[in-house]
Amino acid sequence: MILSGVVEYLDCPRELLREAGRVGRNVYVEVPLLHHLRNPRLQDSRRGFQKGEPVNFFDPTLIRLLAQSAGLQVVNQKVFQSSPRSYAQGKGRRESLAYWLRAAALRINERLATLLFPYHSGLLCTGESGRT
Repeated sequence: MILSGVVEYLDCPRELLREAGRVGRNVYVEVPLLHHLRNPRLQDSRRGFQKGEPVNFFDPTLIRLLAQSAGLQVVNQKVFQSSPRSYAQGKGRRESLAYWLRAAALRINERLATLLFPYHSGLLCTGESGRT
């Protein structure tokens, strides 16, 4: 079962993860890592939520703990960023440079990089039916 770009929008993400683990042998969870210092939402929490905005903000540790608390066993976790094309599309050199800066930061120190910049995290998990 693949859950990509879903968990950050749910009021009760643990319930979905628990159910996915119950019915799925393997569960892949992918979320944007929005819990970083440059996120304007976290800088000004007085602003209300707009329809369609994420309501959950994760860093690598928080999404891993959420999966584990839902009964999933995390087999592998990877932090990554979108492709260079998605950064540069329609934005030019500045965004292309930002891509390479973020890529370098991620290679040098993943923990620090995820505090400063947005990335994605993918977790490969086993559910109840995947354990023997």
